[in-house]
Amino acid sequence: MLISRRTLLKLLATVAVVPSAGRVLAQGADAKPVFLLVDGITPDLSPDHLGVVLTALQNAGIPAGFIVRGAPGGTPAAADSAPMLLRQHLLTYPDLGEVIAWAPDICAADPFFQIRLAQAARRQTGELMGLGADPDAGRLQPITLAGTDQEGDVALDAIRAAGFRNVVLFAPDDTTSVSDRCDATTSCLRGAVTYRPNAGGPPFAERMSRALAAGMVQIRLSLDDAAALSVDALKTEVAALLAPVRTAIDASRLFATLPRQNIDWFDQGTARLVGLLVLTPAAPDAAAQAALAAFRAALAAAGISYSLAAAEGAAGPSDCLLLPGQGPASPLAEVACAATEAATPELLARLSAAGISTLVTLSGGDADLDATGVLHLQPAVTLTSGDTAALESLDTARDLVIAIAPTAYADGAGRRAVVQALIALQAAAQTEMGPMPGFIAGIYPPDPVYRLMLATRRDSAVPPEPPAELTAAAKATLIEDARTAWGYFERTRERATGLCASAVFESAYSKSVQSVLTMWDYASLIEATLAAHELGLIDDAKFRARAASLIAGLPTSTIAGLQLPNSEIASDRRMATARDYNPFDVGRLLIALRDLDRHPLSLGRAAGTVKKWDLGRTIVDGQIQAVTSGLLGPAPASHYTHYAARGFGLWGFEVNSPYGVDPQGSETDMQMRLLYTVGRIGPIGTEPMLLEGVELGMSMPTAYLSDMLYHAEARAYAATGKLYCVSEGPLDRKPYFTYQGFLVNRAANPWQVTPIDPMPEADDPAFQDSIRLVSSKAAFLWSAMRPGQYSDLLMDRIRSRARIAKGGYASGVYAASGLPTTDYTDINTNGVILEAVAYMLRGRRPRSA
Repeated sequence: MLISRRTLLKLLATVAVVPSAGRVLAQGADAKPVFLLVDGITPDLSPDHLGVVLTALQNAGIPAGFIVRGAPGGTPAAADSAPMLLRQHLLTYPDLGEVIAWAPDICAADPFFQIRLAQAARRQTGELMGLGADPDAGRLQPITLAGTDQEGDVALDAIRAAGFRNVVLFAPDDTTSVSDRCDATTSCLRGAVTYRPNAGGPPFAERMSRALAAGMVQIRLSLDDAAALSVDALKTEVAALLAPVRTAIDASRLFATLPRQNIDWFDQGTARLVGLLVLTPAAPDAAAQAALAAFRAALAAAGISYSLAAAEGAAGPSDCLLLPGQGPASPLAEVACAATEAATPELLARLSAAGISTLVTLSGGDADLDATGVLHLQPAVTLTSGDTAALESLDTARDLVIAIAPTAYADGAGRRAVVQALIALQAAAQTEMGPMPGFIAGIYPPDPVYRLMLATRRDSAVPPEPPAELTAAAKATLIEDARTAWGYFERTRERATGLCASAVFESAYSKSVQSVLTMWDYASLIEATLAAHELGLIDDAKFRARAASLIAGLPTSTIAGLQLPNSEIASDRRMATARDYNPFDVGRLLIALRDLDRHPLSLGRAAGTVKKWDLGRTIVDGQIQAVTSGLLGPAPASHYTHYAARGFGLWGFEVNSPYGVDPQGSETDMQMRLLYTVGRIGPIGTEPMLLEGVELGMSMPTAYLSDMLYHAEARAYAATGKLYCVSEGPLDRKPYFTYQGFLVNRAANPWQVTPIDPMPEADDPAFQDSIRLVSSKAAFLWSAMRPGQYSDLLMDRIRSRARIAKGGYASGVYAASGLPTTDYTDINTNGVILEAVAYMLRGRRPRSA
């Protein structure tokens, strides 16, 4: 029930006088710490029930953390609600409590979304307790965040960007309590003994004793079901909980303290961070410039590092780029810190396009991670004179920014006062003060995925020019490319079956033919045949004959009790060489069969075979299944799933895509979810993303991911002078086949080469560099889908070095040596090249468009 304001004040008045903080926190040499959490403080909790708890805690002299919960998007609490009662209590007796915000899913979230969740929890707590309306209530803003624990290590450093430095984590059942780090710079308390009034079960004193045997203990008093008890009954229950705790404190076996004081137990890494920003005079006044020079000299003499708010062109690496409200006059390069007097919409739009991560707004505003992913900061204090009293009132536990205006250091007395105050601040325990770039890196540690999103945005700010119409010479060159690629199919075609080899190694002294075709290879053969006819390399009669042969050669076997296409067949005998089923390969095969089925010269010829396959029974709750060693089970996570899902969809089968991220939030949020998903799956390459574009047209996720990869390759080339063009494909040396791709969640050396079969040297960077390819088919795909300067470089490399005189293109050119995979060519390289050429000469449209 709700109570009146008068009753609320009466409840507060009945609370006993607070014991001194020294007595509460005093501890003997063998005393063990106890942290008390009061959970379940919601707008629905009766203030009468909460008043009982507050009174009991005050009488016992035990400090507690109060976890405030509320429904997301809920209305602010009424003035006489339980959260508002807690507000008045903590304003009156600040030593005996702290507010704790609630973000239950914080451990499961990725760093960017940890900030989102933590900020939402802070806003919700502020609304429920009216923390924004009263300046005095600002000190109640939570510095500790609570959430549901999970097994294993948790990394929560990102929550410092939302103003939190400590975390309490607990599970529904009792778990051992430990004080630990949740990553490098965030402290956390994990595990708790939960006390639910009137819940029954083992006696609480017994459970607490067991917990204390392991060391410290965190006690969680849950008020979730308090409404089921009368006020008197709850009073009895709370007294039974607190009595043994108070007794142990008095006997120096325990000492009670606030959860936030867990931060102080760590010697290194978790210090409070202070960013120092010196503002420069607005006018080029000689006296003002002299005062600035004198102030900077005094700071240097005192050993104080700082950032200068400097205009564009004058900012150094430790400085903060000062921007006018209308935005920079020219496009911005990446900077570690940007500041402005007021964040106008025009400036924010330009910062977002430039991929800037952080903005300090000197005139104030909300500290937040905005919809575009820009982190907004503002000074906690801006000194405007030599009066430094404001620094003394700052919360000693919070990360913050201090700005110093020119008027504060305009005269000698002001400079001396400010420098002395800063010396004292820098000497404070558990405090690290310095320039803004270091402060920003400290509260938001580097997240490779976030940095990649910003870099992609910056590189995409200027959209590519529409591709120029192909000249007659360019068309002739593309036809010659296609003729070279088609040469592979002509010289490896088996007369008896009409199929082609999957790969050929043919030197002057020997020839080796791989006759095993996967269904991915089979799809390449179909698409190559379609492209060859479209480009005039074969006539109608040859196309009809080859199409008929391709349809007749499609395999069907009983696999795991289902009628399915085999994963592999022999090209020279049309015999199955494996009784497995690969849904990724079949996804591509379904795209090729749809194209073949729609061609005027083979209209409707493939549908009958597809209908015979039990494909629908390989899809369980939208997830594609594979058959390996006779067992049907979920296919592994793969970047090929999205592409395969589109192939299955062409024939009416609904398959879930791993790229189908939650659409909630901003466009930036969706991009970040997609990138985190991609990172969990593994390295991503040109295929099958660009194959999707050539064959079906880009979907929204692959359009973004292809932009990301293209710009990453171009940046790597600009930084190293080496071409990057990653995809899967064969080599002419061990390990003979690799998947080469880009790891979005790795900052250092993100270019990964993964052999199809494990080998000892696979993780050696030098070995990976030695076999990294500029993929021939990927170069043609980039030229088709993303024509431009970098794609032209790739095409020049492949055309000049990868042609094989007998017909076909080598699978690639080694990036380190510049040599091709000599005399080694394959069905997929040449099939994809034919598809890409046909796409370009078709006006850069998919066949079905």
